[in-house]
Amino acid sequence: MTSSTDPAALIEGGIEWDKVAQGYSEMASFMASLPRIERTREEVRSLLGTTPADEIYREHSVTLRRYRGQGARRGEPVLMVPSLVNRSWIMDFLPGESMAEYLSRQRFDVFLLDWGMPNPGQRQLKLEYYLDHYLDRVVKRTLKAASARTCHLLGYCLGGTMSALYLASRADAPVTSFISMTTPVNFVDRGILSWWSRPGHFDADKLVNTFGNIPDTFFRMSFPWIVPTAPLKKLRTLIERHNDPAYLKSFLALDIWLADNVPFPGEVYRQVIKDLYQ
Repeated sequence: MTSSTDPAALIEGGIEWDKVAQGYSEMASFMASLPRIERTREEVRSLLGTTPADEIYREHSVTLRRYRGQGARRGEPVLMVPSLVNRSWIMDFLPGESMAEYLSRQRFDVFLLDWGMPNPGQRQLKLEYYLDHYLDRVVKRTLKAASARTCHLLGYCLGGTMSALYLASRADAPVTSFISMTTPVNFVDRGILSWWSRPGHFDADKLVNTFGNIPDTFFRMSFPWIVPTAPLKKLRTLIERHNDPAYLKSFLALDIWLADNVPFPGEVYRQVIKDLYQ
């Protein structure tokens, strides 16, 4: 029996030239479309996080925005808390694909906490300060703006973890319900992030002491290694579907978000690694 990798077998079996020609044609079409794809990327970038909203509070890098509603608002306000390490507009994606836009159209009073880009002074602030000062103050400002006694807290990713810690630390928190999305709670598991973060593998103190706030490039260069084949799969998908305008816009929007990380406040990062992962 001849192995499928035997050159003689490949020659004997012949080359499927029709498939070669089809692959060449598809790649040529994709290469020719690259200028159009780049123009679409810039168009998409201008549409991200554009649901009308007003900034009602700012302190250091932290801001609170209130989305403009349509007609009388109903129920308690909804406060969305995104991750510290990604852009907050994941909660206000493209028009027609935005959670903030959708909830506003359902006449909810929607607010978004944006952690922003931490300044050098914020490297010294601990997790407790982010919870007991920033998050607590944003909750109170939300209630004041909405003339409400309680709110719904919607936490995304690490923002969900921080929201859970905030609620766990105070039984009297003025929160009606807590909604968590892709929220890490069990940090010691078989996942790759847990393995990377083990004390024998990772020195969080050295990283924070060296950089202060952890640079966004650290996350942009390391996260793709969680799934090493993801960039190739992404490229293959783009080649296959680059002529689908609706899909291309969503694809590029998510790609922009994944590559647009935010520096992580140094002392908070130290605590997340040592007190949660380790």
